[in-house]
Amino acid sequence: MRLIALCPFGLEKLLKDELKGLGLKSESAAGKVFFEGVWEDVYRANLNLRTAERVLVEMGRFPAATFDELFDGLTALPWEDWLSPHTTIVVEKVKIFKSKLSSVPTVQAMVQKAVFQHLGEHWGLRTLPQTGPKTGLRVYLENDRALATIDTTGPALHNRGYRKQTGEAPLKENLAAALLLFSGWRRKYPLYDPLCGSATILAEALQFAFDIPPGLNRDFSFEHLVPHQALAWKILRDQARGRMDFTHRIRICGSDKDGRVLEAARSNLRLLGHEDKIQLEHLSMEEARAETIRDLELGERGFLITNPPYGERLETRTHAENLSRQMRHFATHFAGWKLGVLTSLDDFPSHIDRKPYVVRELVNGSLPVKYYQFES
Repeated sequence: MRLIALCPFGLEKLLKDELKGLGLKSESAAGKVFFEGVWEDVYRANLNLRTAERVLVEMGRFPAATFDELFDGLTALPWEDWLSPHTTIVVEKVKIFKSKLSSVPTVQAMVQKAVFQHLGEHWGLRTLPQTGPKTGLRVYLENDRALATIDTTGPALHNRGYRKQTGEAPLKENLAAALLLFSGWRRKYPLYDPLCGSATILAEALQFAFDIPPGLNRDFSFEHLVPHQALAWKILRDQARGRMDFTHRIRICGSDKDGRVLEAARSNLRLLGHEDKIQLEHLSMEEARAETIRDLELGERGFLITNPPYGERLETRTHAENLSRQMRHFATHFAGWKLGVLTSLDDFPSHIDRKPYVVRELVNGSLPVKYYQFES
């Protein structure tokens, strides 16, 4: 099968590396990575990928310069090999780029009509029951060619299942995982987030440290597709659980000045499990010190990784700039540490008066952001 893993812009290289770690060869495009695999690789990708958003099965590619070509191309695909008669089919995404067919709603309606007609004829039904679990279809039109896909994931992969409470501007879990990968952090190093919010960076670090697959405790759309084998999926998850190792020594610490946010963080970490492994402190950013981390050895250096408020509105941007300038004290209190910051402030390095040695252009939701890394 040809499969597609979607990801936020800027994470394609990390996602390719993750797929390589699963033994899968891939090629990337903007916001997506294509790879070849068998059905079990659908399981493995959804279970293990930390930076992806979802995993799609490529149904087919065909010319689609006209609605007739689009309709004929869609009806020629073997939808019955994947969808059962009671599946609730939803055309959840149509994206169009440089194509004569330019109306998203019209293309969306045509996709649904073509798939319903094909399945109805195959099963001898005038109407489809649509009473079962939902499965999403996604169609991409580019340069008058169509790419038709089936979503195997369901709710996006950044929904790990442990985060029930968030702050005002929550960082997605897969982007938090990306920051850790960009930084080069490993479990042997101390990690501190002085603006930890709902503890997303800390929770992702804990999963890295103990080899916990990010998709272990959630459901997926592939469980309702025709090729699904419940026993094989159970065996794969059981094997993943067997590889988890909670004996590793870790020093992961977060702090925040907002006590309510810290309670949300504690609640999320309890859902994840092993919350006793993460240290949370009620401190302002100015009070953060490397020696706050328990069991820190004298002179030991680590990683400070954080996602401060962006301040997109005029009045809050000033606050964000002031907060950035206050981060200069990290050079004193985290001497020799690596400092990683995700922010939308293009001039962030000037605020802390330091030159980054890593700059990554990313997207958080629809907002362009940058990840900077410095030697503190």
